[in-house]
Amino acid sequence: MLTRAQWSLLASVTAAAIWLVFLRAAPTPASSNGPSPAPGKHAFRQRLIAVDIDNAQKVLRMASIVDDKARWIGGTDILVQTGDIVDRGAHAYDVYKMMQRLRGEAHAAGGQVVSILGNHEVMNAIGDWRYVTQSDIKRFGSTDVRQRDLSVEGWLGQEWIANYSSTALVAISPYANSPTYSFTHGSLRPSFPHLLPYPDMINQLGRSLLSRALTPPLAAPYPPNPYSGLPKGSSDAELELYASGDRIGGEALQR
Repeated sequence: MLTRAQWSLLASVTAAAIWLVFLRAAPTPASSNGPSPAPGKHAFRQRLIAVDIDNAQKVLRMASIVDDKARWIGGTDILVQTGDIVDRGAHAYDVYKMMQRLRGEAHAAGGQVVSILGNHEVMNAIGDWRYVTQSDIKRFGSTDVRQRDLSVEGWLGQEWIANYSSTALVAISPYANSPTYSFTHGSLRPSFPHLLPYPDMINQLGRSLLSRALTPPLAAPYPPNPYSGLPKGSSDAELELYASGDRIGGEALQR
């Protein structure tokens, strides 16, 4: 039986949302707005579910995405996780590992796991560890091990760079004329000067900044060390993407 604190720590996306896009074959007539199925074929039924969750595994089981052993059973479903897995306590390590594993299992089954960077992933990348708990550090092993794992040489840093993006454009059916949905952790203002071509430009900026931040030597964690802000060499476009006159956690991003 999990304690109240453990249930809270298992919240992988407390400040975000998990979006589940179901692309399941269903023996129902095709919508009048969608393509008609070929003779002898079933129409695709679409369900888009957005929920704030306090336990990632519980909700994924409820949605029939994973089984009791947290293995992918979602078939061709698409799972979009919108960031802020980190800074939720001691279980971030395990949730990242689960998402990494589910990504491969989903792909093998014809499904997909789409991961978005939250501001807390970025904060950790640039050394802003204000919300990192001692239990989180202990789960990684130590501060040094955690930094190494987050770097471009570590498993989590490599996972972020390869599979986590600032935004994503997701088609919700296999048809060529499928509607698409845009996902991001917070929002993207229309006046952002580097919005186009979307989503490539934004993701290129995000990935270049993330790679620079995670290339050793990493910024010394704050606290107890001074806050260092964005890594040296960050471009004005990267600064605009992540700062944009706003503040992350109460402190302006710096270069």
